[in-house]
Amino acid sequence: AHVIRLEQVDSTNSRASQLIQNGGAAEGTVILAEYQSGGRGQKGNTWESEKGMNLTFSFVLMPSFFKADRHFYLLMSVSLAVLDLLQQEGITARIKWPNDMMVSGRKIGGILIENALKGHSLTSSVVGIGLNVNQTRFAVTGITPTSLKQELGVPVDREQLVRRALVHLTVWMNRLYAGEWKRIRADYLKHLFQFGQWARYADSGGEFRGRIRGVLEGGGLSVEKQHGGLHHYSFREIEYRPD
Repeated sequence: AHVIRLEQVDSTNSRASQLIQNGGAAEGTVILAEYQSGGRGQKGNTWESEKGMNLTFSFVLMPSFFKADRHFYLLMSVSLAVLDLLQQEGITARIKWPNDMMVSGRKIGGILIENALKGHSLTSSVVGIGLNVNQTRFAVTGITPTSLKQELGVPVDREQLVRRALVHLTVWMNRLYAGEWKRIRADYLKHLFQFGQWARYADSGGEFRGRIRGVLEGGGLSVEKQHGGLHHYSFREIEYRPD
C-alpha cells in the first residue's frame, strides 16, 4: 500500500477525499496521521485523541463495481478486520452497531466511512479508522473509553499495529470484493454487541427494553420491543442506554 504519513491534519478522511478529487489517490492509498485536529465520528461527534498516542488513519477504495445499496457490507467487513486485529493483540472486542468497537462495554475504536456515488454505484470510499492505543486518560463524560494499553497493561508499538491492521484489512477487503456476503453478515452478527439480548434502548418514543434481532441489507437495525413488535431503525434513530 502507498502510505502517506502526516504529522498533523484536520482529519485523515478529509485529506483522503481531497486527494481523490485532485486525482492524487489510488485504490489502497493509506493516510496516517500523528494527530488529527478535527477527527470526526458518527453523529458529528469529534474523536478525541492525544498526539502520537493512538492510531488514526484512512484508506481509499475505488469499488466502482459495488452497488450503493450494499454499502453496509463495507462497514461490516472493516469492523471484522479491526476485531481480528484486536484479537491478534489479545483483546476480545464486540461491534456496537453501527460502527464502534467495544471492550467490556467501553469504546476502544470507531470507523467512519464516507462514500461517493455515481448513479447506483460507489465511485470511491474513504474508510477512516480510529483506535485508542496508548492513551490512558480521556476527557469525556459518561462511559470512559478504553485503549489497548489499558486492556493489556503495556504500551503497544503503533508501527507494528498499523502493519498488522493493513494485513487484516486486505484479507477482509478481498472477501468483500469476492462477494462473500453471507459470511460477512454472519460474522458481523456473531460479534454484534447485545445481539439477541434484552437491554435498554431509547427511540423517539422514549426508553424501552428490546433486543437486536438482525441487521437489514441497507444497514438498518432490527429490534424487537418487549412490549410490541419488531421495529427497524436507521442511523441515529435509536440510542443504547446503559443497563
